[in-house]
Amino acid sequence: MAEPIALPQTAERSWWREVTWYHWTVLLLAACGWLFDCMGQRIFVLAREPALRELLGATAPDGTVKYVGGMATMILMIGWATGGILFGILSDKYGRVKSMVLTLLAYTIFAGLSGLARNGTEFLIYRFLCGLGVGGMFGSATTLLAESVTPRFRTFALGVMQSLSAIGNILASGVSTQIVLGKENFWGHWSGWQILFFVGVLPVVLIVPIILLLKEPEPWKKAKADAAAGRGKRMGSYGDLLANPTWHYTALVAAVCGIALMLVPFVVPSSWPRPPINAMLGLMVVATAFWTIAGNRSGSMIALALILVSMVLVAFQAPAAWPKTILLLFMAVLAAITGSFVLRFLPQKELPAQIRWRKSTHIGICFGVAGMVGLWGIAFFSPELITTAFKNRPLLAREVVQPATIFAGLKTPANSGVAHVKGQLSPDMQKLVGQVDPGTALPAAAQETLLADLNRLIQTTNLYNVQAFQAVTLTKGTSNLVQLVQAKAEKPDIILLNRQLVEQLFPGAILELQKTIDKCKSRGTLLQDVGAMLGMLTFTWVASRFNRRTAFFASFVFCGIVVAFVFYALKRETDVYWMLPLMGFGTLSCFAGYSIYFPEIFPTRLRGTGVGFCYNTVRYFAAPFPMLLGWLSTMLPFRKVAVMMCLIYLVGIVALIWAPETKGKPLPED
Repeated sequence: MAEPIALPQTAERSWWREVTWYHWTVLLLAACGWLFDCMGQRIFVLAREPALRELLGATAPDGTVKYVGGMATMILMIGWATGGILFGILSDKYGRVKSMVLTLLAYTIFAGLSGLARNGTEFLIYRFLCGLGVGGMFGSATTLLAESVTPRFRTFALGVMQSLSAIGNILASGVSTQIVLGKENFWGHWSGWQILFFVGVLPVVLIVPIILLLKEPEPWKKAKADAAAGRGKRMGSYGDLLANPTWHYTALVAAVCGIALMLVPFVVPSSWPRPPINAMLGLMVVATAFWTIAGNRSGSMIALALILVSMVLVAFQAPAAWPKTILLLFMAVLAAITGSFVLRFLPQKELPAQIRWRKSTHIGICFGVAGMVGLWGIAFFSPELITTAFKNRPLLAREVVQPATIFAGLKTPANSGVAHVKGQLSPDMQKLVGQVDPGTALPAAAQETLLADLNRLIQTTNLYNVQAFQAVTLTKGTSNLVQLVQAKAEKPDIILLNRQLVEQLFPGAILELQKTIDKCKSRGTLLQDVGAMLGMLTFTWVASRFNRRTAFFASFVFCGIVVAFVFYALKRETDVYWMLPLMGFGTLSCFAGYSIYFPEIFPTRLRGTGVGFCYNTVRYFAAPFPMLLGWLSTMLPFRKVAVMMCLIYLVGIVALIWAPETKGKPLPED
């Protein structure tokens, strides 16, 4: 009887044995490029409010500062999205390394120039140009890393790269703890927020090792050579990405629609009510964006339906004086033109590959919008949340560090300002001032009475008097606040002014509220970033241990609940130090999923374009939300608006129904 043949047994090699020094180098430099990119983002979030308070001038109220802050964030995100498109194409056409170098130059140089802005307009321009570089780095770095490392190392490497980005945020928050952002002349004639922006220039030195040590990945070289020889498909084609052979026709029509929309407010009579017009414009913008992305017959018909619905709403909800007949006639003409365009240019049938890459793009957009709006439209307004929670709170006993100094100053006023405040005290407090001996220890009851009466003055009166404070030297910020109160006389501003006047009349005796707010912002955002790093590492583990879809579902549900809770419940300093880390854990966790998942749903020839589109271009959709938050905050409480906007996470949860699972599968090709 023949002996059985022994089959050779091959033990699977450990994944870490396949990793070379070059793989670690790519991971390190890609992570540093994205890490310092995120540092610049956090610098902007921290410096945004004090920068705009100084640049907008003395009479800008809180609502205006929040509104323009939202606008600055929107413009940054628009630049981010535009950079994602431009550098995504450059990455696919000319190389991942070259694209990384250009993006690094953009986001460092214009970060520094933001600190030199002389007015709000210059600040907004520099934020847009900085956004171009910010948008290009993620797509270039993740694509380079995904194509350079081994398949079994890829998930770990991409997750770690995204997780380490939190260190950039931590660095920015850590540096800000040593800088009083809202203080003018913090270092020489530079304000604190300007110094923080200058720190953002330092990562430019990373260009040297990127150029010397990194090389283009082999899959990109092969795809580039095949395309050049006519053996492969086009590199970095948005037409192929959106699965529309006549994409340029669709883009042209969308551009015309967009221009027409921008002209509408200037064409319609000024007597027409604005709410119906705004509703029509909103639906038209959504329709135009959907049309461009869908790029097929069904998508175009849905977009046309949205446009017609918007006009019907205007026609039947508008005042009787409106020309409804003309509107209805215009609707009929638009429907005929669009129908002809759809039948003439858009394909009747699509190839499976076209449908596949368009589906991947749509899923990536939904995931990206949920995370981007949740982070940039809500969670990254945590500094403003801290200001809102603290600026009008009562004076605390621990903040009155030298009560004896206050009693001594009130007993013998050093200037007319102190005398004016003394005259506003209650009769019992004035009597107590006369009885207390400055050389003896103050009884606890006297300190409590002082605290209660100061809080009464701060919360219920207006302490500023032109003649009384004419001889008192006030800080620039307080002088600006005086002008604002004289122009608007809103209670929150009056309370803040009273607090600052008392602080400056008795220097060193009362802790400065602005320093407390800045300290909480710096420490709170630092802890928020620590939570973010832990959240991204947790997402990476869940995605590797279970699967991608489970990780995204858990992340989106957790984010919606936690962000709403934090913006509703944060009221004290102690809340900052445990709520913000929890919010950071949730809102950044899904971003680890983007770096893992997006490269796994596109082929090599479209990977840089697809990742850049899904991660960056979705910011066109997310960009209006920060400004929406600021605008709604002028009409509704800031906290309430933020809680309402947390519903955006439902977009990501619903998209999971169609999202493919990619765990354990090779990178796709066509």
